[in-house]
Amino acid sequence: MAIVYGDNIYLPASPVTPPFLTISSITRTTPMVVTVTTPNSYVAGQKVHFTVPFDYGMTQLDQVTGEILSVSSSNLILTVAINSTQFDSFTIPSSGSKPATVAPAGSKNIYNILQASFRSVDGMEGN
Repeated sequence: MAIVYGDNIYLPASPVTPPFLTISSITRTTPMVVTVTTPNSYVAGQKVHFTVPFDYGMTQLDQVTGEILSVSSSNLILTVAINSTQFDSFTIPSSGSKPATVAPAGSKNIYNILQASFRSVDGMEGN
């Protein structure tokens, strides 16, 4: 719930939840398509960071950051602006490895000026 003080609207703190998502598959395409195991609130335009342990193959993606181009309606499939056509195949090992994950890299705030224009403490718009 937003707090209104004069003409200012203060939004509540928004922690990143979940902090990371477990990856179940990644395509070798451009753009790359990533399937995750948990529905989420990721959005197009958001930057994400990949961690891919050696056992999963596709080591070229480990510690790479990319931008989400689109999110499926199920929130389980992310299309990411990375060309993975020359990467090794992604495979899930039979056991004993940390999961391959994707996590937010910063934050993506969306502000709709048509709903409420931003105002500073002195009431001036846009500063």
